[in-house]
Amino acid sequence: CNMSRRVKFGWRSEWLPWRRFRVVKVESVVSRNPKVMNGALVFEGTRVPVEILIQHLAADDSLDDFLDNFPTVTREQAVAYLEMTPEAVDALAAR
Repeated sequence: CNMSRRVKFGWRSEWLPWRRFRVVKVESVVSRNPKVMNGALVFEGTRVPVEILIQHLAADDSLDDFLDNFPTVTREQAVAYLEMTPEAVDALAAR
């Protein structure tokens, strides 16, 4: 079931794809390794810190702008990261 939903980023919002009952393993979205980017939380299989995505969105860039600038990050990874609960992100950051 392909649909969209509006997700709020600070004071602006953007339409993101949404699939009902989609299950994504956290390990396929982000990873942390002391030997990669000094242990920063990065998108799995890349050297792109997730913080860069947040900075782009805070600067009012679209998700497409971010993905154009960082082609190693997939749309699915970026959307899945944005849909993660703060608790899940905090647990990953503590690893």
